[in-house]
Amino acid sequence: MGKSICVVGAGIMGAAVAGALADAGADVTVVSRDPLGRDTSSASFAWLNALEKTPAHYAMMNINGMKMHRAYADRHGHAPWYHTGGNLHFTFGGRETERQREIFEEMSQFNYRAKWLDADETLALEPDLAREALDGATISYFPEEGWISGALLIARLLADLRKAGGTVLAGVAVTGFARSGDALSQVLLSNGERLDVDMVVNCAGPAASQIARLAGADIPMKNEVGVQIYTAPAAVTLNRVIHSANLNMRPDGAGRICLHDFGTDSAAAALEDATGADIEGTARAYRYDLSAAQPLADRLARFYPGTRGVELEAARIGLRPIPRDRRPVVGFQGGADNFYSAVMHSGVTQSLWIGELVKREVLEGIAASELDPYRPDRFAAPTV
Repeated sequence: MGKSICVVGAGIMGAAVAGALADAGADVTVVSRDPLGRDTSSASFAWLNALEKTPAHYAMMNINGMKMHRAYADRHGHAPWYHTGGNLHFTFGGRETERQREIFEEMSQFNYRAKWLDADETLALEPDLAREALDGATISYFPEEGWISGALLIARLLADLRKAGGTVLAGVAVTGFARSGDALSQVLLSNGERLDVDMVVNCAGPAASQIARLAGADIPMKNEVGVQIYTAPAAVTLNRVIHSANLNMRPDGAGRICLHDFGTDSAAAALEDATGADIEGTARAYRYDLSAAQPLADRLARFYPGTRGVELEAARIGLRPIPRDRRPVVGFQGGADNFYSAVMHSGVTQSLWIGELVKREVLEGIAASELDPYRPDRFAAPTV
């Protein structure tokens, strides 16, 4: 058996990293504080894309992530988590259209497939769209984009992990680490167990700073609340991701539609009694009144009249794991010689590519130059 590695966190990032390590022969144990698939990974718009990812090296991280998702889906043949169809973007003049044209031109340097559509071409892709909703619209289309069903991808990744000999511990929190010299030697768990380890990889998402502190390191985070709204099943054809002013939408399976607007995120209220380590860094510290999302349903009906009167079924709240400077954090950290972190926003798109790079660094000892702009040592060590 290979190197013993504990991956902390079983969201999409943790599952992808753990799967890559196990596939390469490591003895991997994944530890998840929460039930599998809960919190951020199940409350994400989960859009596969590389738009507005600047500078160029960050765009390439996302483009490589998209390629890896396609390859992973092809590897399995039946891939119910992987949804293609592209992304339609509607704007209606002013600065939004100017920015839309800028994005279109920016992506041309990467040979990123994109095209301008007229209303007839758009309706051929989305026949249930209301033609009048497209009056005056400038429409761009990115055919290689798509979306991911987070819970189903996690399930597949962890199934592959177990097949490779890995172990998953869910509902168990990491409470500390034991040391041997400058290295972590054991992971201490809330159930009283101790895991002997050669390496710890921190993929705890919005709780990554907590895990880093336990290891004597630091990841300054500025997590943001995200709210996704889900309709009841609707008998309309919505085939792909669509972005427009004040409304983002995509299918969510079984006729349901996922809706998002950044204004909706701000309506999630922090609970006054949201204290304690059991909910720090989780969405359980927030609540959302579903009735506040009715304007999103009204906007949806403007584009898809067949949804008029369809009930809003659920709101899911997640915390976006965002490091203080909004850039990914990937690499070894100074708290211990064998402590490694992989934390970022856009984790859905980048996860499988990050898994490949982490495998190279942790198991093969090959420094990934792609990660040089994202090293944790750009943050100052915590004061003692």
